[in-house]
Amino acid sequence: MALISVSWLMFSCSGSDDGDMIVNESPESPESVIIYTDLEPDFISDDQNQSYDIDLNNDGKTDFILNKDGGEYLALESQNYTNGGLNNGVLSISPFGTYVIPVGEGSKIPRVYNSGESFSIGGYILAEDCESCEYNWKDQDKKFIAIKLIIEGKVHYAWVQLYVEGPTQWTVKDYAFNATPDIPILAGQTE
Repeated sequence: MALISVSWLMFSCSGSDDGDMIVNESPESPESVIIYTDLEPDFISDDQNQSYDIDLNNDGKTDFILNKDGGEYLALESQNYTNGGLNNGVLSISPFGTYVIPVGEGSKIPRVYNSGESFSIGGYILAEDCESCEYNWKDQDKKFIAIKLIIEGKVHYAWVQLYVEGPTQWTVKDYAFNATPDIPILAGQTE
């Protein structure tokens, strides 16, 4: 009888495709619902006074504002901030301030963080000629802002594709978010 029980336990615990989905599994999860927005035409800033309101889930409320912020930087600011509460955030690193990390196409959001990386309520996007600057966005093609979006108290993940020529010349191409809470999205994923 013990042998039969052990055999049943081994087979019933083996990798089966009919089990429940777990949180934070692959973005290819059948539970994922990707809401994609392709800007036609792209939003192109050509002046230091322009800003762009990002509404990731198309609910009519601005989630983030992207604008010029002195020097060779753009600023990205969350519009959902509560002191001590759950907040929208961008993947950034804080060596001397908060710098938004350019994420490559196909990167998983959220990803395994490197030392010093976290989701912060906003950050700077470096837009200057600096070949040795690790977090420089200038002239980087197919780079994405990794975003954590809070909707009705639940965490969703998103991306915004941004091309930066300089602090006053930048382009928002498209963006998407996973409408299914707690499930990752890939940078550039549209479905």
